[in-house]
Amino acid sequence: MIQLSDEEIVNKILGGETALFEALMRKYNERLYRISVSIVNDGDAVEDIMQTAYINAYRQLVNFEGRSSFGTWLTRILINES
Repeated sequence: MIQLSDEEIVNKILGGETALFEALMRKYNERLYRISVSIVNDGDAVEDIMQTAYINAYRQLVNFEGRSSFGTWLTRILINES
């Protein structure tokens, strides 16, 4: 199986393959969880924060410019939400 970069996945999502967003969520889920727990230290709040961060990222995906890695961009969204 060919591994796509995050940027390639983003381009495919923007091109209509929206189900691929799940691949990005799976890739970054553990990382975002750890970061959010370190900020808010409340498991229930972390789940809500992560869900909101993913929704915001999906809605703003067209604004991802690639000036940083996708993971950094997504992490910044999560930190702002936390």
